[in-house]
Amino acid sequence: MKISAETIERAMSEFTSEEERAGDWRVYTHYELRELESGDVSVYAPLHWVHETDPEKLELYRQTRQAREQGVFSAALASHVAAHDVGILQDNEPQLYQPLIDNPGLFLKFAKLAEEGPITGEVMLEWVRTYGVLGLDKLDGVAGMGNPRGGPAENAYNFGERAQEAEMILRLWKAAKSPYGPDVETIKKYIIMPEVPHLQSWFAAPKVTVRKDEEGREVTFTEKSALASSQVLGIMRQVFQEDAVDRRSREQLRKITLEYVRETMRIRLKEECYQRMYLQQDGTDRPGWGFKSLYGAMLLQMMSLIAYSGTRRVCKAPGCFNIISFEEPEPVKNDSGKWVTPRRTYSHKETCSEACRKRYSDHNRRRGR
Repeated sequence: MKISAETIERAMSEFTSEEERAGDWRVYTHYELRELESGDVSVYAPLHWVHETDPEKLELYRQTRQAREQGVFSAALASHVAAHDVGILQDNEPQLYQPLIDNPGLFLKFAKLAEEGPITGEVMLEWVRTYGVLGLDKLDGVAGMGNPRGGPAENAYNFGERAQEAEMILRLWKAAKSPYGPDVETIKKYIIMPEVPHLQSWFAAPKVTVRKDEEGREVTFTEKSALASSQVLGIMRQVFQEDAVDRRSREQLRKITLEYVRETMRIRLKEECYQRMYLQQDGTDRPGWGFKSLYGAMLLQMMSLIAYSGTRRVCKAPGCFNIISFEEPEPVKNDSGKWVTPRRTYSHKETCSEACRKRYSDHNRRRGR
């Protein structure tokens, strides 16, 4: 099922106006990668940065920095002072944007990162330069608000975890909503059925026996099960998982998957989002959604997609789950004489393209329709 930014934009518009989701996020001019003791790297937007292309000024900066480093200054402070002395220290100013309005497809772009390959520091940095940090490093005493400048928690490992989580949420939701029935293989990959861990622990439980020693006293002996090795447990888990999935109907799997997605979303939304008031031009306040982090803003996009009323239409061609786009109606005058644009409506198309139309026609012909 292919979902576009337009789909999410329509979904969000169904629940809130732009005035009710106008929260902003910051993207700074300059970001730096910093090595952590763990070997990972984090991203951070410093207050100032050195930016100069004049070779003479750069050489003067280098000499001044070396002189400062020979004193009591640390390397970072020496660089800052030297750049200030030479006059090439730039303020790292942010640009504000509204993720829920300006980039409605941001969740889709983020989830796609996990599909494209491993999340490295460079991959993270490229994303951050365009959209800002995720907001995983929290500000002290500000109710869990993410620091838009970044910090140690804004590292490649955490970034990759969130990207994989976003991909999982999207994949499972599409797997449950497939018009051809739930995608069992995807569900099996991401959701461990409830009874599997219990069966694993039951089979791998140590054997406890009571024996008498030479003096006739009862002594308890615990013997490790032969099934407790990691390799055997892995095989058992796969067998139990296959059986647990096969024993459930498609409708049961669909319900389990949707509830798993909902529960994952509930937990993250509680952590990263909140309800807030937006001041209007006429001085009144309107309730709407706020987010503590960029990841929270992306979760709100996915929440809107999940809660969408079902006015979307999916291409009926086998193997294609593209959303058939809305038709844009022409503006008309209402009873008051004002020009308004009617609510978009779907066309009567059953497929998204000519190729899919032919494939759908061949599919029906083979089935005798």
